[in-house]
Amino acid sequence: QLYRGYLNTAAIDSALQVTSGPSGRPVCINGGSCVPYDIFGTGAVTPQQLAYLYTVGTDSGANSEQTVEADITGRLARYGLVAPWAHDGAVLNAGGERRTDTLRFTPDAVERSGDMSGWDTALVALDERVSVNEGFAEIRAPIVQDRPLVRELTLDAGYRYSDYSTGKTTNTYKFDLQFAPLPDVRLRASYDRVIRAPNLIELYTPLSYGFSSTVVVDPCAPTNGGATHAAASLAECMHTGLSAAQYGNGIGPAYGGTDMVAQCSDARCGVVAGGNPALVPETAYTWSTGVVMTPTTIPTLSATEIGRAHV
Repeated sequence: QLYRGYLNTAAIDSALQVTSGPSGRPVCINGGSCVPYDIFGTGAVTPQQLAYLYTVGTDSGANSEQTVEADITGRLARYGLVAPWAHDGAVLNAGGERRTDTLRFTPDAVERSGDMSGWDTALVALDERVSVNEGFAEIRAPIVQDRPLVRELTLDAGYRYSDYSTGKTTNTYKFDLQFAPLPDVRLRASYDRVIRAPNLIELYTPLSYGFSSTVVVDPCAPTNGGATHAAASLAECMHTGLSAAQYGNGIGPAYGGTDMVAQCSDARCGVVAGGNPALVPETAYTWSTGVVMTPTTIPTLSATEIGRAHV
């Protein structure tokens, strides 16, 4: 990425600090290549002044993922693992996987300096990676096949264990049951434990301070000039790093309270945003039921209805 046409705030500071030089002409106090910036006359800005004030910022980045996986599938009928009411045996798949995700972001010296006008904060270089080692197994076992009123009853089960380089471990599993009383109808039900691990952006984005366009009131500060109690409780505010002494009783000093947190001004709150290396994988438990209709009298018709719930 290339950013043109920005003013360098450090150059502006230098260009505005001038003194009288030879022949009474203004010169920058800092000397060097600095060109004095005349702001007191209409049309007085010269191309030389702008050339000194303008700056260009560049940055580059890359994301990559490497995956290595090995698995093996075996039909267990040869070992006698066949249900008494079925003619097909169980099938097992097992294996392991290693994934490595990398994230690199490299801003130049201009962007790292924070001197580009209009940018809230300086950018920070980033070079991080996360790897995960996983082992998994899945089995499909026909329980009943081609029996009266039970064309098929099959159980699927799976398990995966994940060990992350961040020091976090987790596991997922599933159970799935399919029942077809007739060739035209199939009922399905499943129960799953699923996870979502934080990505590199959520883990390692550097913290930065800026103004929020959505947060206009600090919930830990009193409103109405200090007369109205802070909207959030002490326990909630302490989760943000606020101390009990700073929160006080939630009322401003002007009204006899001890809350020392200043309310946001001009309906703009400053916020610190970024990643958190302490994030752990999110977990959900999901139930799913469904029915599939494939009428043999209408070969091109297939209808599916699925219901899901999760915690």
